[in-house]
Amino acid sequence: KFSWFLLEILIKILLLTFDSQKPRKEIFSEELYAWAETLVLAFADMLRMFSLMEQSQDICKFSNLHIGHYMSDLISLLDRGRAFKIIYMYLDALQVSGDSNREILVESRYIVFKILNERPDYLALNVPVMKHIGTLEDLQKRFWVDHFLVGLKIHHLSITLDSNNPQMRILALKCVLDAFWLYDHDPRYQEPECKEHIAALYFPLIPMTIDTYGNHRLSMDVIEREYRLLIFLNTIKSIPKSMFQDWIIQEKDERISIFLDILSECLDAFKYIGEENVREKRVPFTDIFPVLAVDETPIGMSSSNSVGKLPSATKPKSQKSKKKVDVNRQQKHPRRGINRAATTSILKQYYNKLNRSQESEKYDPEIEVMKEKNFCSEISRIVLDSVLIYLDKFKKILQDNMYLFSRAFKVFDKFFNTPQSMSFQQNLLRAVYVRLSYWRWVLFQEGGEYYCGQICYYILMCGNSIDPETRKQATVCFIGLVFNNLKTVSNFTRTKIQSKVAITKLISEIDSIGDEFNFLSLEKTLSSAHDHLNAQIPAISTEMSNLHNSLVSTMNEHKKLSKFSYDPDILSDVYYEIYSNMVDSPDLRITWLENLASHHKKSGYFLECAQIKIICAALVKGYLLMLGEWGNEWNSGITSPFHSSDPTIYRSMVPHIGDEVFFPSKESIVSMKGEICQASLFSEAGYIQLLNEAIDMFNRESFFESSMACYRFLIPIYQEREDFAQQSKCYEKMRELCDFIRGSNQRSFSQYYRVGYYGKNSEGEIVQEEYIYRESEFTRLGDMLEGLEKQLKQMFGVSEIIRLPNKSSFDDVELDDSKNEFYLQVVSVTPYFVNDTVGMAEYKKHFDINLFLMKQPFTKDGGSIGNLEDQYIRRTIFHGEKSFPNIKHRVKIKTKNSHILSPIENAMNILQEKVDTLKSMIINNASVNQFQMVMQGVILTKIHAGPLYVAEVFCKEEFPSVARSKILELLKKLEKLIQKSLNYTESLISQNQIPFQQALNDGFSEWKVKLEDLILSNDLIENAVEMGKNDTVRVRKRLGSIVLHDEDIEGSKLGLLEKMNSVEHLFSNTTKFRKRRNKRKKTLTARSRNFTKNLHRIDSDGVVRKKNE
Repeated sequence: KFSWFLLEILIKILLLTFDSQKPRKEIFSEELYAWAETLVLAFADMLRMFSLMEQSQDICKFSNLHIGHYMSDLISLLDRGRAFKIIYMYLDALQVSGDSNREILVESRYIVFKILNERPDYLALNVPVMKHIGTLEDLQKRFWVDHFLVGLKIHHLSITLDSNNPQMRILALKCVLDAFWLYDHDPRYQEPECKEHIAALYFPLIPMTIDTYGNHRLSMDVIEREYRLLIFLNTIKSIPKSMFQDWIIQEKDERISIFLDILSECLDAFKYIGEENVREKRVPFTDIFPVLAVDETPIGMSSSNSVGKLPSATKPKSQKSKKKVDVNRQQKHPRRGINRAATTSILKQYYNKLNRSQESEKYDPEIEVMKEKNFCSEISRIVLDSVLIYLDKFKKILQDNMYLFSRAFKVFDKFFNTPQSMSFQQNLLRAVYVRLSYWRWVLFQEGGEYYCGQICYYILMCGNSIDPETRKQATVCFIGLVFNNLKTVSNFTRTKIQSKVAITKLISEIDSIGDEFNFLSLEKTLSSAHDHLNAQIPAISTEMSNLHNSLVSTMNEHKKLSKFSYDPDILSDVYYEIYSNMVDSPDLRITWLENLASHHKKSGYFLECAQIKIICAALVKGYLLMLGEWGNEWNSGITSPFHSSDPTIYRSMVPHIGDEVFFPSKESIVSMKGEICQASLFSEAGYIQLLNEAIDMFNRESFFESSMACYRFLIPIYQEREDFAQQSKCYEKMRELCDFIRGSNQRSFSQYYRVGYYGKNSEGEIVQEEYIYRESEFTRLGDMLEGLEKQLKQMFGVSEIIRLPNKSSFDDVELDDSKNEFYLQVVSVTPYFVNDTVGMAEYKKHFDINLFLMKQPFTKDGGSIGNLEDQYIRRTIFHGEKSFPNIKHRVKIKTKNSHILSPIENAMNILQEKVDTLKSMIINNASVNQFQMVMQGVILTKIHAGPLYVAEVFCKEEFPSVARSKILELLKKLEKLIQKSLNYTESLISQNQIPFQQALNDGFSEWKVKLEDLILSNDLIENAVEMGKNDTVRVRKRLGSIVLHDEDIEGSKLGLLEKMNSVEHLFSNTTKFRKRRNKRKKTLTARSRNFTKNLHRIDSDGVVRKKNE
């Protein structure tokens, strides 16, 4: 607790015995050095011991703080070599195996480093600075020898960064950042030469960052990541160019690649987040920025005898908190009281960014936005300078080493796709323009289309800037691109193609562009470039004019993309129309298809996305076959029919492919060889990639059969390549799909809706359209209606949408001229097939379909739902312009036909559907659950439900005999199918399904009895009524004036039936009396036939005498 007193006494003794006339090595004896070493080791042992006790943590920190100041003072008094040895021994003693993971010991070591770093002569203790790094072998150790204190700090930093404790790693990184912060704010070190010397001292941090780049990357939090990158950037910012180049020359390609990746990550970590986010993001300084606690003046140590003890640079204090400030110390150490606003270092900007809410009363959003912009721009400039040094040093080597060039260009990709300030955009455009002359061998030769395309995209994006200077630089850069393309290959075809691709890319990014992207500025840029090139190179004036007109025309045609950005359906139509008009530009044709595929994928329409992928694959192969570039990697000839350019071979995946895939003449394609099909997808690898993407999309929609068809196109390629590994994978995937198809009877397929709208738009014009929409099975109808209403309101400028009920049609609607009415109707429809679909697989019911059935129930009294005998059905069959699955998820209706089903026709239709359902399930071997669910709806029905109820309603005398016979015939078929289904499920049910199966069996027994009664009753009714009516007419003719009432005959008939039914119920479940029951049936039937023979015995009052009763 009172160690400060002892250490103060020792410093006083050394000062009293200090003789400045003698050499330092001779001032003090070896015994004193040995005693000093023993003392610091004793303190280290004490710290290690007390660090194990939680209640002694404060004592450890207190003691370490004072021993640190003591060792700092020893540097000023003792021989520096011996003083350095004492410091090394103390720090090494705090890092003995087993103790290295204690946070208190780690913190103690970095407190000592912080105290040493605050000495005013700290940098002088590490000179002379190395101007050349020599060899990379043992670089860190050699730096340690030449620059002991910095090398010792870097050594301990590398050890701590290997720790699994993130707090310890942040503590170590913070110590280095504090040192950089002090250098940035020391007026003695503001000259560029001084900054270079400081950066050279810390040069080993660059290779160390590369070595530890992948360590703890997954567990690293945001603060640690930013600390690491800030140290890296601050070092590389001021490092001497000669030293940096020496290191690059000797470094391995793999490590240079990591170095470039770190530069890219810096752009990600410190990218501009936008004004709104900056205004809202007010992070408390103390919550995320740990501070090393070093007191300004340790207790008991006077300022006059304390050498180099400065307050913490990262713990700002207000004037009120400084109770006793030594004015002499402030004058002696000029680093105090620095005006922080005068510095522009990235560390200062970073600290201020974190500290923006510390003094909330002084918080100014506008200033904070400006600070954020300046900070991000400074980071970008450091990264750009670093990568340009590398590119300029190895510009000849990079022409042959595409791997390193691609890694370096990845940094430019980050620049192109990261928001940047206008001033930096101008600097970046200048840098690109200057280097086009030696990049042209990469940009305009084979394989360089990607890099050329990225540069074209960035130039055109900057060309649409509102800033005139940025547009000017973009114009100059575009001219340079065209000029270097001409100089390299004597044409600028690649620039033309990639410019169109870039325009297409800009247009396709409609979500991020918005309404403000109106291309007016870009038109000015292109016009300026066109005028300059026509004046400088008249030979290409025609081509340049065509390119200019093409680009401007493309922009004008696509302005409606932002106009209808709210409607995904119209956007799909626009994408499709653009694709259809680009037959002569294969790259753009594929590009727009890919844009449409991305649009569908984002909206969740995976089946449409799969259709597009197959169409793209067919186009890619067709163009490559025309150019003679298909199958060049194979040794054998192309003999498989799957290698044909005929698009109809893809009909098993895309039913309408003949309408979508068509090619210009082969001569026109061959004449453009070398100018078209430059995109990476125009290759066999691209073809394979498209098919694999289609397979993934098909699987998401449960179209496993289409996925199987895709594999049948992939396998011949792998066979001719003799790629047995890929063949094995394909066959394995096909086996899995076959198992899916065979074993999965509950696949979810699409559902379809007929969407119609009718009304007047804002201009008074009548609008009526009808479409068939394909939606996922899980689409909620309510969400669909809300989306459609919102789109229609914006499209036609109406304030209210009236939903038309399902029972109505647009023919029933009369528009009021005085009102702006608009009607919307959405009705579920099902695929309709002209031929019988019994046994058809469910997949085929959703493939190549363009007929759809809509059922609208209604009654004569105007209702929609009524009793079964009053229920009419309006059946409407819609014929779509194209079939599903389609390249779009909606198809316009071409024609429609409607007819009405009477109640009894509706009843027969219900029974027929039940019969067809069971037939299909039996043929397709449906699951037990599916069988039981369907049979439950037939057998175990509630009151007034099921097929028997339908028969009871319509098997009456007032309905036609033919219809009654048809209904009973369907019921008999249904009985046989149920029996088959029960027998099938009997052998497959599990233990827990037995009770339900037994209930089905019992229910079916009762169901059969009721069916037999129904059939017998219908037969008796028909026979008795027919014969009774005939005899009634005969008797009337004979008796003339005697009136015979049909009710009497009907009463006798019904009495006879009641007796027959009682016999039927009595013996229906008894096998023993089956023969007796049948005999009784025959007897009763005979009596009913002979019933009318006794009608001649009639009393005068018309009462029938029953002779045999």
